[in-house]
Amino acid sequence: MSFHKDMRICAKCEVEFRPKKNGVHLVEMATFGPVAIWQADLWACPECDAEIVVGLGDRPWIRHYEPGFALKMALCHSRGRVIPAWLNQREREEALAAGNGV
Repeated sequence: MSFHKDMRICAKCEVEFRPKKNGVHLVEMATFGPVAIWQADLWACPECDAEIVVGLGDRPWIRHYEPGFALKMALCHSRGRVIPAWLNQREREEALAAGNGV
């Protein structure tokens, strides 16, 4: 194995993460609710199963102001795992307290 700049290493287990599922839906969140849906890949540590989301596309699949956003959000939920992502912990707590989760 040769190290390279794009490696993802588990700090706890000290081994490289491995792909777990390609094409997961990452939902960019704000305090008011979902902002955009991104396609991404889910990787996991083979030892402790810690997970990370990597490989986002160049742009979102759809943004909240575009027609059909609610339909695509429902489609994401029907197809499997949806991973919400907030800018920071404060925004996450504020959104969840207001009932604006995914």
